[in-house]
Amino acid sequence: MDDGVGMVKAVKSMQWVGMARSSIAGICAATCVVAGILAQATIMAPRLLAQTTEGVATHAADTTTQLSIATREGDSRTEAVFTVHVMGVGTSATPPGSVSLKLGEQSLGSAVLDENGFATYAVDALPQGRQQIVATYQGSANFAQSSSPARPLDSVTSALPNFTVAATGPTALIVKAGFFGTTTIQLTPENGFNQIVSYSCSGLPLAATCTFTPEQVIPDGKNTPVVTTLNIQTVAITGGKANVTVPGNGPFYALVMPGLLALAGLGAARKRLPGLRIICLAALLIVSGVGLGACSAQYSYYRHPPTVNKGTPAGVSTVIVYASSSSGNVAIVQKLPITLTVTN
Repeated sequence: MDDGVGMVKAVKSMQWVGMARSSIAGICAATCVVAGILAQATIMAPRLLAQTTEGVATHAADTTTQLSIATREGDSRTEAVFTVHVMGVGTSATPPGSVSLKLGEQSLGSAVLDENGFATYAVDALPQGRQQIVATYQGSANFAQSSSPARPLDSVTSALPNFTVAATGPTALIVKAGFFGTTTIQLTPENGFNQIVSYSCSGLPLAATCTFTPEQVIPDGKNTPVVTTLNIQTVAITGGKANVTVPGNGPFYALVMPGLLALAGLGAARKRLPGLRIICLAALLIVSGVGLGACSAQYSYYRHPPTVNKGTPAGVSTVIVYASSSSGNVAIVQKLPITLTVTN
């Protein structure tokens, strides 16, 4: 009887073990399937995202860009105002962003579109000749980029504002060291140039300086020439001598020797006049101090002599005069060479 009961229990135990094993195997299989799905999703996610992004970019609304030009001919330049209008195709929304303008391969500038899709840009002076202008809309997240057809533009009288410099005085100066040379420089504006022009120079010889009067000029915008005076100052060579009195042996012999002789004479009479010992000692100390001071000053002079003034050496130098300014965003620098000869 007991054997039968034990057998039944053993069979049930084996059944439970089998069920447990089947459950564990099922769980492992399910885990493997989930892990495979996650791995595949990790691989496919970037691809799906890229495809989605491409789909969004591809579906950005098309645009059209239109350019109109208004010009005005002046006495020395052609002024222009560019108006750009950007519209979306198949939508009533207004494209946001900015537009850029090009004159051939040269950039003229850029402007921001307003709430109606318009932008204006003005140019004070255009290069002379026949030009091709193109406006380009840069695009945005929801609107595609577009460019206008090239618009021709004739600029008959235009030229960029500029200036030239030339010497109206001598361009070769001969100056003795310690003196100065003078010349005059004339600035001639072109095409209504009216910006500040600053003068400077380089290439000066040692110890020489240059000054301009005035240092800055402002043309009146009517192409009227402006004259500036240039002075180049040199320095004389003074050598190593200085206005310093060097104590010599004179004070020593004039003060110390008479004092010693006086003390020697007083020594013979010290027995008769004992009170003179203190006076003689004081006199000896004073005379010795004066002598030592003179020696100290002479020693200091020889150890630390005054600085030698080399001045402006003789020779020939090419001094470059710079006239610097700007016209809009373009820097303008004109140069003028001056030959400087320094003699002794």
